[in-house]
Amino acid sequence: MSWDTVRLEWDGDVATLTVDRPDALNALNVETLEAMGEAIATAADEDARVLVLTGAGDAFIAGADITYMRDLPT
Repeated sequence: MSWDTVRLEWDGDVATLTVDRPDALNALNVETLEAMGEAIATAADEDARVLVLTGAGDAFIAGADITYMRDLPT
């Protein structure tokens, strides 16, 4: 499966899930959260024994993507 905002890579039975939005300091938006959920489910389905969570670029995860949040209805 392919996602635009996360990568899932394997080394034996160790899965590494990388949040890949370095331009936004890996801030979480709906698309990224959904992709993370799908990637985690994929890792579980493939019997990963370990899941490493990391972020691309200079940040792990900056938190919520406020550019997305500003467009939410109040």
